[in-house]
Amino acid sequence: MKQLFFHSLIILITLSVCQSCKDRETSKTSIIHEAHADDTFDYFIDVSAIPIDTIAFTNSNLTYINGLYLLQNKPYSGIVYTVLKGYDVKTYSSVLNGKLHGTYRSFYDNGKPYEIRYYRNGLAIGTHVAYWKSNGNLKFEYNYYDQKKEGSHKNWFENGNLSYSYRYKNDRLFGLQQAWRINRSLYRNFIVKNGVRYGLQKAKSCYELSNETVVTQVSKNKKTI
Repeated sequence: MKQLFFHSLIILITLSVCQSCKDRETSKTSIIHEAHADDTFDYFIDVSAIPIDTIAFTNSNLTYINGLYLLQNKPYSGIVYTVLKGYDVKTYSSVLNGKLHGTYRSFYDNGKPYEIRYYRNGLAIGTHVAYWKSNGNLKFEYNYYDQKKEGSHKNWFENGNLSYSYRYKNDRLFGLQQAWRINRSLYRNFIVKNGVRYGLQKAKSCYELSNETVVTQVSKNKKTI
């Protein structure tokens, strides 16, 4: 009777450990999808096929050609470690079949996180964030889907004040767009609808809107362009 009890106990423990490992692997491959779930888009990134091997970008056998990491002329899978000269930043890139796939992380020389980005088959996806070195405050938060800007894009000054808040749909500005000076005064406040801007635009943008019209004043009967 005791032998049967201990035998059953061992089976239960073994099943529990196996299930735990399975759950851990599932969370590993689906965490990006859960963190950035959307009713329309699929943010799932399967990283189960990426080995934990790490190679330095300076390795003479590793090359980076046309967006592909090649180890001895074959697509590399694993982690690529890089030190960005002049920036004192260390990066760790998850790579599958030569392309960025999974999590990209970078760190300042003091060990604090700088950037966290996500890629799928070489394309930016999900929420990308960065932090200021001096205080760890959020520096930016951008959202992508298959390399296209999708959703909110925000920047913060070092003191924590919001610098701008823009929204994108299919890589184009969409909806309310706002920007502030470091003293929190609002200097840009406009809406983009059907490729047309309506509202306050006091500063020249650092981006271009191709094939889109800028409207500086709108009345009920006439548009002044």
